[in-house]
Amino acid sequence: MGVPSSVVPSGAHLWAQTGAGVTVHELDGGTTVSGPVQLAHRPVGGSGNLAVSADGKRVFALGLDGVVAELNTSTLVESKAGDTKQPSGGLAVDATGALVAVLHTTRQTVSLLDTQTKAVADIGGVLNPTSAVFSPDGATLYVLCSGVSRIVAIDTAECAVAAQVTFGRGGNLLHLSHALAIAPDGGRLFVTGNITTESGHADFLVPVGTDKLTAVDYLEYHGDGATALAVNADGRFVHSLDRRGKVVVFDTDAGKQTTTLDLNGEFTAGATDPDRTRFYLSHSGHRTVQVVDLAAAVLAPSLTVEGGAAQLAVVVSG
Repeated sequence: MGVPSSVVPSGAHLWAQTGAGVTVHELDGGTTVSGPVQLAHRPVGGSGNLAVSADGKRVFALGLDGVVAELNTSTLVESKAGDTKQPSGGLAVDATGALVAVLHTTRQTVSLLDTQTKAVADIGGVLNPTSAVFSPDGATLYVLCSGVSRIVAIDTAECAVAAQVTFGRGGNLLHLSHALAIAPDGGRLFVTGNITTESGHADFLVPVGTDKLTAVDYLEYHGDGATALAVNADGRFVHSLDRRGKVVVFDTDAGKQTTTLDLNGEFTAGATDPDRTRFYLSHSGHRTVQVVDLAAAVLAPSLTVEGGAAQLAVVVSG
């Protein structure tokens, strides 16, 4: 479904998934530009099912029927990017939108969709995939398998698993690992999780070298199960959103936690803009979008999106 050209957005906008539709908002103040655009293939609710390409030109939504719908950010016209024909649990998109990865948690597979040819390759043996990121060049897809504390690297040209590693410390696996992020240069991954220690449980941020998928270090912090990660533009600072609604900031060069930002509300999902300048936080049933300045590590003015807020998920185009 299209909209009049007078309300077609240009530049950076926030896209919010609410129910069966997607609304478009100005970043300054959250004013609605247009929408909701009702999608023909009803999108899966919740975070991880709406994604934007790093060039900011293409927005993808995952449908309940396994169909991936695309919204052109210039025209707001919906098209069918491809059909994975499987129940799903999240998606990721490469820098240009040429490749879309769809995670199938119940089937323990990942589908790679070529949005130009519509070809779909199903890659099996990926246990409990919960989140994924592409390398900057799109050659590798990194998938976090939460239940088995594992990262799987998939060669996107061969559509096959190229490497995998299981994490842990002191004989204990890294559990509750739901958040995954990649540095802008593609050299490091960041994953969070919980490890059982002698004194109980502790949360860790783990930097991982992408060359051989080796854990660089385990950075302990005082959080409660991270649900989203954001890496700033130079790759030094990592922001971790935890389940209790606070953001913990790490200086990865110093190897320690530096700042904690307390939020007004329990925000559980987050996404960055393509330039990695802002971290946009949301949660189901709440119309407020909290904004974090990734460079200064401070809270920026929040946004309020219009319309229903059930299963709110946000992405930002550039």
